[in-house]
Amino acid sequence: MIDRNEKNLTQLYQEFATVGSCTLQMSPNFNWVDCRPSSWPTMIFDSDVLNADLPTIVEGVKQMIIPAFWIRLRKNDLLAVNTRLGKFGFKQLAEWRGMCLRLSDLSSTVPTNSATLEEVRTVTDLKTWVALANQTLFKSRTIEEHMFQLIYEHSEATHFYLAKVAGKAVSTLLSFVRDNTVGIYAVSTLEDYRNQGISSALTYHALADAKNYDCDLATLQATKMGEGVYRKIGFKVYGNFDVYWLLGYQ
Repeated sequence: MIDRNEKNLTQLYQEFATVGSCTLQMSPNFNWVDCRPSSWPTMIFDSDVLNADLPTIVEGVKQMIIPAFWIRLRKNDLLAVNTRLGKFGFKQLAEWRGMCLRLSDLSSTVPTNSATLEEVRTVTDLKTWVALANQTLFKSRTIEEHMFQLIYEHSEATHFYLAKVAGKAVSTLLSFVRDNTVGIYAVSTLEDYRNQGISSALTYHALADAKNYDCDLATLQATKMGEGVYRKIGFKVYGNFDVYWLLGYQ
């Protein structure tokens, strides 16, 4: 199942690059997408660390051609990978849990909460989604409204969701549907509305919708803090993703 997790992530990068007019580089050993000025999903991905031309990559990062952030599905070569990346200035920045849930195992009990859950249907709500995601999730490394509007208008695989309390948008989520898999991304909630089950309910809502698109598996990459939330919905850990950063570069 972890292979489908990584595949959905790769397909999201490819879709965003194509529809969002970003730069996409695909080769046997090295792949990256650059959506700057949008910080996400600007990333090196699905690349062979041990065989990639790291000196050239580092120079490309310094020239602002290649992204400074690298995500990789962990394999049994972690020590060798960390050693090689470390020699060229990359630092391990984060560890994300690769989690999956068979949608046939999705509970029929809908999480209770005080929010209205809805898919984004207007450009106005899309702008609200971007602003809220920047405030709660991306912060100083913001995403760019124009690119996400292109994705909203032209990507049938991408779905944006908002949770609202008394008309106020308080939580975001993005789902990406491809090859019977739904990937869950960009889940965030305003601080004053956390620990109320809102993000769990919004995730459940998006998963229920995904069944209508013939999805049988849900995937996501969770921080250690978020892992417990998704376990309550039924997700399980099947692997780990490591995120690296070339120190000092964006």
